[in-house]
Amino acid sequence: MHFSRLLALVATLSLTTFVLAGPIHRRSFQDESTGLFERELIPDSDLDLAIRAPLTPVQRGAAAAQAIRKQNNRKDAKKAKVASRPPSKADRTARWAAAKGTSRKPSKTAARAAGKVKAPKPSRAPRASKALKRQDRAAVKTHLRAAGAQTRNMQNKPGRKDTFTHGTGANRVTRTGKDVRKAIFNSRVHNGAPVGANPAYSVKGNPKHFGNYPYSAGPVNGKNKPFPGTPSGFHSGLKEYPVTSNKAGWQGDRRPPKGPARIVHSNNRFQGVVTHDQAGNHVAMTHNPAPAAQDWANNL
Repeated sequence: MHFSRLLALVATLSLTTFVLAGPIHRRSFQDESTGLFERELIPDSDLDLAIRAPLTPVQRGAAAAQAIRKQNNRKDAKKAKVASRPPSKADRTARWAAAKGTSRKPSKTAARAAGKVKAPKPSRAPRASKALKRQDRAAVKTHLRAAGAQTRNMQNKPGRKDTFTHGTGANRVTRTGKDVRKAIFNSRVHNGAPVGANPAYSVKGNPKHFGNYPYSAGPVNGKNKPFPGTPSGFHSGLKEYPVTSNKAGWQGDRRPPKGPARIVHSNNRFQGVVTHDQAGNHVAMTHNPAPAAQDWANNL
């Protein structure tokens, strides 16, 4: 008798759990502390909620920044692996030819000009972390590809080997065209959710509005504002973003610091790079173009 009542009670509790929580499913996850994959039981209601909840712009930007950092780490690891290999037969042949002052094969530049060597392929978009849900990875991947397309379509981009300089001696600021291109890409990545804001110190996130206001104390370096001929004020349509010399560019972190240089661009046109002079004015850095033949314009 008691056994029958116990079975009835268990059945009632099971039915109540099923009704309240819904069907139970298994989900695998990776424990960050041990790195091992484990399983947990979750009700359908929680599973549907997890599937339906999309990434916010801030989460998407953070995931994109993480993907950019990981891509640079993979590149560094690949370079280190290649550098650690013993010299190949081709390397030994090239070294012998250089020592003799002759060459058994035409240079890669000449071969490329002759159409025998393919031109470099455009850079691959960074890959989203596998720790994200499948639909979130797809969203981050789409976001990164869109930022890459906007960067490629940006007019007036500098060449990779171009330089931007300002000042002399210890106050000299220098950025390369490659640094600028990375900053343009990062600006497009974080356009929907600016990064690096600090409300406690009234620090706004980037990218942010660039006013291009006229100088209050008269012309600087013969100009009445950083970019003459470009609109000024709240509706200038310009944005600024920090440009640094590290590999991944600035992603809103404290380290590396933002530095003194900023790119300025509109939706589809790059204007230039600005920094501050000793009076605190925004001044355009001097652009020194490299020969056009040294750069591949369609690559990031």
